[in-house]
Amino acid sequence: MKMLAFSVRDHQVGAFAQPFFLPTEGAAIRAFGDEVQKVGERNHMAQHPGDYALFLIGAFDDEAGVFVAYESPKQIATASQFAKEFAKGVH
Repeated sequence: MKMLAFSVRDHQVGAFAQPFFLPTEGAAIRAFGDEVQKVGERNHMAQHPGDYALFLIGAFDDEAGVFVAYESPKQIATASQFAKEFAKGVH
């Protein structure tokens, strides 16, 4: 099965977080949005949504054991998008 590789970039730190794998962009966007909307003082994405964005960075084929890193990460969502929706009560 081909799994897509995603990573969250913290623009203030200037680095990407450890990659995670999900089967579709939609699944990654939902997981990212859920994380942004978690309430808690340790949730930096909720506290500083302008600093974070979700990127598609590659793919992994678990049958062949092959990882393909994309030449350039593709931004697919920002934490600010979800923080605004949450504030409006759209979730």
